[in-house]
Amino acid sequence: MQAGGMGGDENSLEHLEFLLQNLNGYSNVKIVQIAKAVLQGSRGDCNGPHFQMYLKALDTACGVGDVRRCLALFYVANEMLQSTRNDRAWNAALASTLSTYLPRVCAIAASNKVEWNVPMNILRLPGVWRKDGVFAPEFCEKLQVSCETAFRQPWEMHQQGMQGMMRSQMNDGPD
Repeated sequence: MQAGGMGGDENSLEHLEFLLQNLNGYSNVKIVQIAKAVLQGSRGDCNGPHFQMYLKALDTACGVGDVRRCLALFYVANEMLQSTRNDRAWNAALASTLSTYLPRVCAIAASNKVEWNVPMNILRLPGVWRKDGVFAPEFCEKLQVSCETAFRQPWEMHQQGMQGMMRSQMNDGPD
């Protein structure tokens, strides 16, 4: 065992598994560590065990609707995208994955009634990717529409709830 309780070296599956198991928030340090472990461990092989372990963690988090973990893992994907902008093979593999997960992540994010800034950050990513040239503009546009569609209904319900609460407070005001 290494110091800090991590098993294996930095490129081992055990190390990545440890990092993934301990990701429970939006710590940029942890997100960068996981992205680095996936990229270095995979060495360009999108079907390799490191990349597949990451995808399994993302799929599991999305499947159970674990908002914080799902979004944190999606931030890992964004970090990988930003880190590999010049490697078209990685971007193509991630694009394929994101086209499946991004709308799900937005829907899950929208179910988070406490942290509305988080889904807003997810919604802005396709625009950032378009501007930075990470993906083709057409792909980014398609992702943006999918995200907005997945997010719209829960957001509108939230807005209606807030408006109803404000009306109720106004009606309960001093006589």
